[in-house]
Amino acid sequence: MNLTKPLLSSKRILIVGLGNPSPAYDLTRHNVGNWLLDQLVSRRWNGFTQFKKDRRYRHFEISQTSAPEYSHLVLAKSVNTYMNIQGPAVKQLWTSFKKEKNDDPTLMIIHDEIEIGLGKVQLRKGSTSARGHNGLRSISTQLDPTYTKMGLGIDKPDKLSNIKVLDYVLSKFYRNELDVLESVTLEQASKLIEEVAKGLHSK
Repeated sequence: MNLTKPLLSSKRILIVGLGNPSPAYDLTRHNVGNWLLDQLVSRRWNGFTQFKKDRRYRHFEISQTSAPEYSHLVLAKSVNTYMNIQGPAVKQLWTSFKKEKNDDPTLMIIHDEIEIGLGKVQLRKGSTSARGHNGLRSISTQLDPTYTKMGLGIDKPDKLSNIKVLDYVLSKFYRNELDVLESVTLEQASKLIEEVAKGLHSK
């Protein structure tokens, strides 16, 4: 993100990456939401702090920029909650976040998506189908569908491999797949988040 030009307002955006507990599940397909936030902080958005625990948000680590004009962008990684029970944790995070200011903030959930190919990124409304994703299903039972979902394509398992979807999403990316994520997904997702942020702030 270009951190040299301020956006147009201070309306906050909470960007949540989904994943199973870290570090045990780092670099697995199900944790690609967390992976993206790590990459944004370490490789793209130089003004943001490293992720750290925040006593206000029990199940998440938080990163923010030190630049006051960008303090409305808050990144949150799920670090100690299993994917299929993300709903209550995200609800607690979102409820606490909203109480801090009366500014009608926006929520974006970043997750793995097997229905689109590796390297693809897709934005959808919170009211759309979970497509079998247990984390999204859990969240949909806890929150009003006013949030945005960003799906990061991880592809479907090869039909010839007979691997089950559960085993597939819990397996780690191969090196060539990480290359695609680093060279394609990271770029696309970064630009989309910036576009969403600018769109929100232009209202």
